Amino acid sequence: MSWPSLLRPAHNWPYWLVIALVVKGLFFSWFLTHTYYHDIDGFWGQSNGDMVTYIAPIESLLAHQGFKTDVRMPAYPALYLAFRLVFSMPVACNLVIVFQVLLSAVSVYVLGLCARRLFQNEMAFYWAYFIYLFSTFVSVFDGYFLTESLAASASIFFLYTWLRFEENPARWVALLAAGALMTWSVFLKPAHLPLLGVPVAIWALRWLRGKLPVKQLVR
Repeated sequence: MSWPSLLRPAHNWPYWLVIALVVKGLFFSWFLTHTYYHDIDGFWGQSNGDMVTYIAPIESLLAHQGFKTDVRMPAYPALYLAFRLVFSMPVACNLVIVFQVLLSAVSVYVLGLCARRLFQNEMAFYWAYFIYLFSTFVSVFDGYFLTESLAASASIFFLYTWLRFEENPARWVALLAAGALMTWSVFLKPAHLPLLGVPVAIWALRWLRGKLPVKQLVR
């Protein structure tokens, strides 16, 4: 079987999602066997010591002592809380990282779609998809109880929804989703605030390629 026969069309989302899930799952499983530090017994993933700073405010809240933190934004603790309301602490933590790797797999496909929309080229999908899929620098954080994986996925989903809106400004739902995802990304990782510059960069790219008139750009 030749490589061209494996490159199904980008719109064949089940095919591409299965590949992403398999590859991401293999990376995830491998990295879990190489963890060396755990803050909680029964937790599968990796922690660098920051884990407790996300968990402690929620445990304090559940103990009716308030959400006490001076160092963390609430988005990541909120995800942990959603699972912690039903499960024990280690199970909730494990579900967080499983959720991360699933979302990360979906984001691989979505990033490919973003590349295709931005460059109006089918090959852009394949380049973006495979480069991001096999980036171990990205995959290593799927097993960490940290914001890096979720923030990266949220940023990709933000870009996709913005591109959907930019393609058809009548899609106000896409604009609303883009705003919510950008906010979620910033609340996960404040360093993502420069995402506000993404729309400007997209407009500039369109203008440089002659697909966005100056009048529309100013408007």
